Amino acid sequence: MPKPKPLAVTVPDTHPFTKALPGVAAKVVFVYAFVRLLGAFVRVAWPYRRELAILTVLGSAWYALILLLPAWWALAASVAALAGSLAASPVRMRVVGWLRGARTRRLVLAGFAETRSANPSGKLPRIAKVTSTVVGERLYLVVRPGQSAELLDARVEELRAAARCREVRLTRDPHRSHRVLLDVVRRDPLSATADVAWSGQHTDVLSMWDPVHLGIDENGEPVHLSLVERSLLVGGEPGSGKSSLLNVVVSHASMCPDAHIVLIDPNEVQFGPWRDRALAYASDSSDDALAVLELVRSEIRRRLALLKTLPGVVRKVTSTIAAEYALPLWVLVVDELAFHTSVVGTSAQRNAFNTAARDIVSRCRAAGIVPLMATQRPTSDVVPTSLRDLFSLRCAFRTTTNTSSDVILGDGWARQGYTATDIDLTARGVGWLLAEAQQPQRMKAAWISDDTIAGLSITTIRHRPPAPPGYPGARPSIAAPRTDPEARS
Repeated sequence: MPKPKPLAVTVPDTHPFTKALPGVAAKVVFVYAFVRLLGAFVRVAWPYRRELAILTVLGSAWYALILLLPAWWALAASVAALAGSLAASPVRMRVVGWLRGARTRRLVLAGFAETRSANPSGKLPRIAKVTSTVVGERLYLVVRPGQSAELLDARVEELRAAARCREVRLTRDPHRSHRVLLDVVRRDPLSATADVAWSGQHTDVLSMWDPVHLGIDENGEPVHLSLVERSLLVGGEPGSGKSSLLNVVVSHASMCPDAHIVLIDPNEVQFGPWRDRALAYASDSSDDALAVLELVRSEIRRRLALLKTLPGVVRKVTSTIAAEYALPLWVLVVDELAFHTSVVGTSAQRNAFNTAARDIVSRCRAAGIVPLMATQRPTSDVVPTSLRDLFSLRCAFRTTTNTSSDVILGDGWARQGYTATDIDLTARGVGWLLAEAQQPQRMKAAWISDDTIAGLSITTIRHRPPAPPGYPGARPSIAAPRTDPEARS
């Protein structure tokens, strides 16, 4: 029977420094252990530094008062001072926002950790700053090597749940790709906002060359947008606010002596009151709608031909050229675009309508034409993609699917949190406005009452510019121009 091998015990050699200076070595080990313990405590307490800072200030104040008053009186004085400070609304809002920012930071970091958003080195994106906004909080992120805004964008749904909010929006800095804005949206201030008053309601004369007051944004600031050299596509469910937005633009244009209004209204109820102010008006007749578009196209050809005769290089109609050669801006508004592109008329008429509309939108910038078109859902079977993609401005009111929202605003915006499906059913007039080279901004369109529209449709007839040369005259549903307002009687 073989003998068992003796158990070998290896004793580590003592470090020469420990042998030489055992007392100093023991102190170094103690300090090292203390620093590690302190570091672990700081790592745990650091996310709660704002709450700890407030407790520290309160505790210090109580301790200072104890030196002057009895303990209970000192505590009562401290509580009274705290309550008095928080009674002031600005102070209370600042403190609450400050503490909420700290909580949001912890929730977002936990979301990053649980979604495995760390880089190969195990580091999460760094939150450089947290600020309060009207709708929630904004976090300024600095992504590490191996991370990107696009990788974080794939985790938006998980981050929204982690932050316990309505939605999360990620925006990459266009100039510095390692910096990312993360907006945590907790409330919708526009849904509870009363009707937005239109700023031009009490003005006598406006100019179409000036920005149009469309409504207010999430911060309560007015939204003014210049429509010159631009085209606008509006989409959304019935009753979501499309016609309200278009009526704001039409009301502005009606008070402008430098603007003609051209309307196509299949329903005959949205823009019917403006029939006398408009240069041309068509309803549900395919022939009349095509005649209106051909009128606009002929004016484009006339203006482009005029620009070629001007000295120098003239690329577009400017305010100076418009004033010198009597070229008012034309505001073409088409409501329920799908009616004439996919419902009424023959196939040849619908194709002709699409071709004319596409030609107008593509050449409107140089000729001083402002096309605005609205539809419920501009899919390719309703509105051709070749027409839809030409619009420089988009506005999406409430939709039922993210696909519908992206059809209006453009592909990819819904994944970044800019989706019209989150708009409340009762929040009429709330939508996403996408302007050139900008991110979509949430806004609420101004509201103009029916009585105001009825009054403006009559009083603004005097602002209508003279009809262009060669105007074809009256048709059954195309209003002929009137040079004298008294002629209505």
